[in-house]
Amino acid sequence: MLANRMNRSSAASGIPLSTCPSFESYCSQCERASPTTNTPMCIIFFKFDPRPASKNAYRLILAANRDEFYNRPTKAADFWVSNSEILSGLDLEEGKEGGSWLGINKRGKLAALTNYLEGRPNPDAQGRGFLVSNFLTDQSQDSYSYLKRVSSERHLYNGFNLLTAEFKTNTIILIDSSGNVTFTERTMLNCDISQWSTSSFQFKLKD
Repeated sequence: MLANRMNRSSAASGIPLSTCPSFESYCSQCERASPTTNTPMCIIFFKFDPRPASKNAYRLILAANRDEFYNRPTKAADFWVSNSEILSGLDLEEGKEGGSWLGINKRGKLAALTNYLEGRPNPDAQGRGFLVSNFLTDQSQDSYSYLKRVSSERHLYNGFNLLTAEFKTNTIILIDSSGNVTFTERTMLNCDISQWSTSSFQFKLKD
């Protein structure tokens, strides 16, 4: 289940990134810079169960709220005309056409993005939406390899949190633009009783 919503927003600031105590749910958010309120701006949360006990249960439930100016041109979520394996919304803003903030492809790769400001944004920075689109179209790299490359190129973008997942590997990786990584993998120990082991690691990528 995927959901996304667009709301009006002012600029974002800060880098609050929270990881819920259990592997089953995570959230990533950036906050609004406002003189009267400090409410969430962009937010992603999801529940992930790669081998649900019930055949009627969901492997993934994900919702994302993208706060953005209403007049920013975008295309609602749909399969791409240029690649029918990818489903996402698309940015239509001049110079950033083809970027996205949330998408999935038929090979089981998913990517989601939240933005945050680090001081004054660089107007010449590359569009962060391409971080999502490039991952979905790249068939040669897994999540970790892709995020290592992104980390080495993070100076090209304004601040971001990028979440990627590959459901064939039961691995979820979260990286921010400072190179901080949360790597979580779930492994089945006993298929008869659906017993799982969860490993989670946090580290900083080397430049």
